[in-house]
Amino acid sequence: MAIKSAKAKWLPCPGFEKTAEVSNLGEVRTVDREIHYQNGKVVRRRGKVISPQKDKRGYVYVNICCGGKNNFKQVHRLVALAFVDGDCSLCVNHKDGDPSNNHFQNLEWLTHSENVAHAVRTGLMNGKGEKNSQAKLTKADVDEIRALRSEGYTLEAIANLFCITFQHVSKICRKGAWA
Repeated sequence: MAIKSAKAKWLPCPGFEKTAEVSNLGEVRTVDREIHYQNGKVVRRRGKVISPQKDKRGYVYVNICCGGKNNFKQVHRLVALAFVDGDCSLCVNHKDGDPSNNHFQNLEWLTHSENVAHAVRTGLMNGKGEKNSQAKLTKADVDEIRALRSEGYTLEAIANLFCITFQHVSKICRKGAWA
């Protein structure tokens, strides 16, 4: 998570300037505000740090409620927009490869291809076999597919067993990529 030894600096949250702030340490909070209801009632709400959540890839996001709508935003992007100089149309890269470390000094703007190259160079992305994020099969599945084919099963029969296409089975049996 964020480095907590330094004092946090808070800036308005890009896109939610009236309702939220983001810190250079990677936290997001709501601001003190008044809510005016149609019946004339006014309620004062104190700001608080929004509880972060993690997605399945480890990226931290928050839900910023604005105008009665939920807005799920990745914290690293909010921090970069507020604290990191660069072209906001680019990707935000975590220099240390840790998607939960949203400290502003750990973030940089990169093109998509630079971001992918960084991930490959640092070992974060290895697109072969089970390590491919799109992989539907394990190494054991591939070994079983090859064994079934050598026993005479048809491509279609094997494909149906593993819920993949017969073309995919053929590629596996020819020792091609299988992710």
